[in-house]
Amino acid sequence: MKSFIRCCALLCCTAMMMTGAGCSVLEAFMGNKPEPTQPPEEQIPVKMVWEVPEEIVLVADNAAYGSAPCEWKVYADEKDVSDQVTVSVEDTAVAAFENGVATAVGRGNTFLTVSYESETKKIPVYVLGAQEGYDLSDSKSVRTFGRTYMEDGTLCIPNVASGFEVSFIGTSLQANLSAIAPTLTGTVKVYVDGEFTKYLNYPADFDRVDLCKDLEEGFHTVKVLKMTEQGYLRVRLSELKTDGTALTAFPSSDLRFEFYGDSITSGFGNLGITSQFKECEDGTQTYATMLGEYFGADCDMISYAGVPACLPVDHSHLLMGQFFDKVDAASNLPYDFEANPVDLVVINLGTNDAGSAEKTVSNMAEGYADLLRSIRAKRPGVPILCVYGMMGVDGDIDAGINRAIDDVLSEGETDIYYLWLFSDTSGYKGHPKVAVGHTNAFEEMKTYILDRNLLEK
Repeated sequence: MKSFIRCCALLCCTAMMMTGAGCSVLEAFMGNKPEPTQPPEEQIPVKMVWEVPEEIVLVADNAAYGSAPCEWKVYADEKDVSDQVTVSVEDTAVAAFENGVATAVGRGNTFLTVSYESETKKIPVYVLGAQEGYDLSDSKSVRTFGRTYMEDGTLCIPNVASGFEVSFIGTSLQANLSAIAPTLTGTVKVYVDGEFTKYLNYPADFDRVDLCKDLEEGFHTVKVLKMTEQGYLRVRLSELKTDGTALTAFPSSDLRFEFYGDSITSGFGNLGITSQFKECEDGTQTYATMLGEYFGADCDMISYAGVPACLPVDHSHLLMGQFFDKVDAASNLPYDFEANPVDLVVINLGTNDAGSAEKTVSNMAEGYADLLRSIRAKRPGVPILCVYGMMGVDGDIDAGINRAIDDVLSEGETDIYYLWLFSDTSGYKGHPKVAVGHTNAFEEMKTYILDRNLLEK
């Protein structure tokens, strides 16, 4: 019986060697070891280089600007594959593409898609159209930036880094600019075809002004942005006139950011240490506008020098909670949040709260949490990034912000974040400079936004 058991065990072992894992044992014993299985080769992605236009601008029903040749070079792993790409138009009611030429079909916006195998590159195409002058109340006629409003047929531009942009075919563009009372002094900046050209200082340079003149006859775009914050200058635009053909406006960006802040966000002191506003403050060169430019987003700047988040201070009659939902602090006009959706909210407040006689961790936490709840109610589902520290950190304020965020998150809210920012007091009255504090804060925030995919929420 014992020998039978041993024999069965031997037969079972042999069967195991003849099948499955045991097969390799038998083959090794017999001297026929198979070649080891090679792992599949890793697919290395093709390195693409696209030398294509950033955008294509056409004018409908215009002989000179109704079409444009499109030249590009496309490289795959350093090999020129330009003659192998295919091109398609997303909306053929707006533009067509044939024999290397893009042609306007109708007003609107679309994309040219350049494809090589599975790789693609999209090129925005804008088709503008002629119009009878500029309608300041129509976003299709005049593109606006920031929170603005219409009053008595005029476009009112109260907030820092807010303004307008128009296009035309001709050589010059004039504007009627004035100030909305109450006002002190301030400056706007003029850009022609994407390049800064001049300052307009109030009151010396206001009234009927040449935004540009004696340009080469052709297609031009003019942008005007207010570099001074709302507490010192609020601008009124009553008329725009060109010597040529007025065109419809470029559309607003698909991406939009909303900033709530104080003098830091307004850009106060960011140019140097003089008290003259043109040399001292430029709200178009802040961490906020740098973020907008980097991500291609339009920016709404709701900021006021001296304003605290929630604690009363002697140097300000305002709290952010009193005007965050208004077009601006002075007009007291309600802001239409539903008509103006955003993709990211940034709150940069707390520096002025540090000077409050009522400063405690509890008071800061309670007030900041109320502000967070109010903003969240207007911006449901939008990521809120709270930042602090560009002029130094107060321990009670920092602890209060942290507690406020924790309290609101504990109520079931999500997507509220907190980030300390680089501190710099080398500008006027201890404010951050463009090249130091604002640039570093921009880099920190850009990295934070990208690392946490905040714009994918």
